[in-house]
Amino acid sequence: MTCRHCTAAADRPAHPFYTAGCVDCGIRELAQSPEFHAGGMDGGDAKPYRKRLSLVFGDAWRDGHQHVLACAARIKKAKATT
Repeated sequence: MTCRHCTAAADRPAHPFYTAGCVDCGIRELAQSPEFHAGGMDGGDAKPYRKRLSLVFGDAWRDGHQHVLACAARIKKAKATT
């Protein structure tokens, strides 16, 4: 789903607003969440992060994690160039 916040995030990856129910917004939100940084990136206690992934992706949470990683990389790159 592409919503107005996803459109804004295309130009500004760290766009701080989200649309409920939008999977792309869910990915972007997860990529900026404390749970991702605590568990998704460094291999720490990932249980809260996995729970949030499953809320967005259901049983496909492992594939969803790859989308979150890619989004986090885009956000990191955008922040480094500003």
